[in-house]
Formats: sequence, C-alpha cells, structure tokens
Amino acid sequence: MSIMRLFITLIALGLGAWSQAQPGNVHIKAAITGMPAGQPVYLMDYNRHFKDSTVTVAGGFVLHTYIAPGEGDAFVLQIGRPLGMDNTTLPLYAEKGTIHISGEGPLFYRVRLSGSRFARDLDDYRQSLQDNEAAISNNFKAIDAARKNGDTAALVKPVLLVHPLDSTRERRTTQWIEAHRSSPIGVWLLYTCFFYRHVESQEPLFRKLLPGAKQNALAKAMGEQITGNEMNAVGRTVPPYTLPDTAGRQVSLQDFRGQYVLLDFWASWCHPCREETPFLKAALQRYGGQDFTIVSVSIDEHADAWLKAVRKDGMTWTNLVDPAHNRSNGLMHGFYLPTVPTNLLIDPTGKIIARNLRGAAVDKKLSDIFHSTTQNN
Repeated sequence: MSIMRLFITLIALGLGAWSQAQPGNVHIKAAITGMPAGQPVYLMDYNRHFKDSTVTVAGGFVLHTYIAPGEGDAFVLQIGRPLGMDNTTLPLYAEKGTIHISGEGPLFYRVRLSGSRFARDLDDYRQSLQDNEAAISNNFKAIDAARKNGDTAALVKPVLLVHPLDSTRERRTTQWIEAHRSSPIGVWLLYTCFFYRHVESQEPLFRKLLPGAKQNALAKAMGEQITGNEMNAVGRTVPPYTLPDTAGRQVSLQDFRGQYVLLDFWASWCHPCREETPFLKAALQRYGGQDFTIVSVSIDEHADAWLKAVRKDGMTWTNLVDPAHNRSNGLMHGFYLPTVPTNLLIDPTGKIIARNLRGAAVDKKLSDIFHSTTQNN
C-alpha cells in the first residue's frame, strides 16, 4: 500500500470514524460533480485549528460535527493539505443545522449553499458579490504575474484597481448587513470580511444587528474587540515596545520620541498589507526630512519570509518582527491588533493621533500636520 493511500485510509478509519462517533448537530453535505474520491476534507476554524474531518467519495462528501448551542463560528473547509491551491477552500459560518454544498466544480469553484437559514443567507451574500470577487481574484493574479515577470508597467493598472474593488466590496457588504439585521451572517461578515477595517467602523453596524443574530461565538468576540479597541484609542500613550530588527538588534519605540511615527503592523503573506507599501514609500520620501519615520512590525512566524518580503518590496525604514504566536486574543504588548494591516500614527510625545490610515490618507494626514506646523512656526 502506498504511503498516500495508507494516509487516506488512516483518516477514513481514524479521524473520519471519530467525527462520526460524536453527537453531531452540524451536518455538511456536499454534492459536487466530478469530485474525486479519497480526498481528505478538513474543517478548521479561521486560525487553521483542526476541528473535524472526513474523506470524499465520488461526487461529494458528508461531514457531521458538533457545535455547542450559541457557539456558531467562522470555519474553513479545506480539501487536501496544500494551502492556496485554487478552489480547495470554502469559508463558512456554521452552527446547529444543515449546510448543503452543490455545484459542478472543480472542487469548490462557484458552489451554491442551501439548507438551514444561515446557509441560505450566506449563499445570498456570496451571489450578491460574485462579480466583484471574480474581479478581485483576477486583479491579484495580474499583480502576481507582473511581479513574477518583473514587469513594472503591467503592475500599475491592477495596483490602481485594488482600492476601488475593495471599496465596492465594503459598500455592498455593508448594504447586505443592514438589510439582514436578524442574520448571524452579518456578524460573520463583520468578523471575516472587514479584515482590514478598524473596529470603530464596524461597531455601528454591529449594534444595528438584532439579538437573534448575536447568539454565537463571533458576536462575543466582536464585543471583546469593541472593548479592546479602547486600548488603541486616539490620545492614548503607546506602551513600551522593544523588538529585534532585520539585523537582530533590539529596537524600542522610545528611541523614536521627538518624531512622528507610523507604526505599521503587517505580514509577508498579507496582500492588502503589501499593496500599502508604495504609499508608505511615498510618504517617507516626502516627509522623512520633517521628523517623520515609519516602524513596520511583521507578525510573520517565519523570519525568512519576513526578510525576503522586506528586501523585495524595498522597505528601507525600520523593520521589526513579532510573531503572531505572541498574541493573545488580539493583544500584543499592550496593543489591540485584530488583524493586519493595522497602523497607528504616533506624535513626538508618544501619543496616538490617528489609526488605520490607508492609501493616500497617510500623505493627507502628514500634509495636514506639517503644513500646520510650518504655519505655527
């Protein structure tokens, strides 16, 4: 028996049997034309922690698992082990009930969801955004191809399209949430789709949701985010923060007192983070001689990936690393960091004066600051 076949057999007899033996109240049933048999399917939370698994048969799979009442959460279905392969992942919200997944494939390509109300609501949202998500996917493919070929001219157009496409996603998502205030998918969207949107922008939408939409783990986490958001409030003094730079030297935020500092949290694997780099470069080039600097903090787990991205993207300012495993419930050294990209603009006294400045907003804020400073002098 080959190693791969043995691996699949062990899953079928072991993990698969284990999941079937548990009292299941969540039922995921997939009927996908052309789905090959013998593929492992994993159900994971959004931090890629394993929850359950099964193995495909020809044309689909069935997975039964258990979620405690009131603990509905965000999950990812993953076919096979490799991450990032086309159509192998499907983000889901799951709680007690049935999710039917159907389509012609390959794998999860353009599948439809039905079953319990939350599954139908998620399908409705996915359909409302299908054209924009396809455009986003094609745009990132164009960016990756241009980078791979070293074609800077071909890179310009897709980079300029990133923010308009993101804006369309945000606008349509907000509209969907406001039109479905009783659906838990509203919380799921706030928690998973606005991954670079700061919490104060999410809070008004969150408060519009009806009580029935909030009986889940995601709503509890959102409540904690709103409370924790105060830790990064404008006017707060940043805590002491010392981390290694690219040469292994320990660098403290205290070293930058007397300057305006954009504290930028990012990761090498984060597309939206790296699309901000040209704007950061432009800001530093324009204001670097006026008591402004940038300190980027990567949450990469692997230093090699971090250093490679720093060099490739030409990030010539101070770069520090603080692996994501140092975080606890979004907290990292006294900062609340829900996800990346996140940034804080700190004044010369160490106080936060702005948060989550994206794109041209960085330049505009600095222009206001230094224009005002020039006038006062």
